[in-house]
Amino acid sequence: SCRTLPLPVHGAGPRLRAVMFRTMETRGTLSQRNLDIQSTLANPIRHAKSKLQSYSMRDLGHSWVLVVLGLWHAYLFWIAGCVMLTMGANEVVKMWIGLYEDAEGLYDKRVQVIPAFLVLVAKSWIWISVLGELVRFCFILGRDALRVDGFEAYRRTLLGLAAAELRE
Repeated sequence: SCRTLPLPVHGAGPRLRAVMFRTMETRGTLSQRNLDIQSTLANPIRHAKSKLQSYSMRDLGHSWVLVVLGLWHAYLFWIAGCVMLTMGANEVVKMWIGLYEDAEGLYDKRVQVIPAFLVLVAKSWIWISVLGELVRFCFILGRDALRVDGFEAYRRTLLGLAAAELRE
């Protein structure tokens, strides 16, 4: 709906020249948009492929869908870590209570309880070590879920670089 004036560009003042050039640029972009819409409607698959090929990590970083998915996955990894930690602590306490229940009826407690105690200490140490690694892995994955390049920390962990990932 903008009309250009019939004055020549070289005879117009600077403000009028700016308005005239802006009007010509707007007309050019509107006609380009109309061509884009027509080509999209004519061949939607080709249009989708061209859009996906020109999509970059910067564009992905501005996506609100990625932010929502990242927060959801971070929440799930946090919950998984808390559940594993709680279940592991429950198992360790159950093992120690079982030792005291079994040792209560023994007459010679010193001979039979000491090996059971040492086995329980070893089982507890192994259980806590495995649980610690699982909770740390959940932490790494939860933090990794908030990144644009998903599973970067996971790949680094599989390659043995989890310590470097935790230092960052």
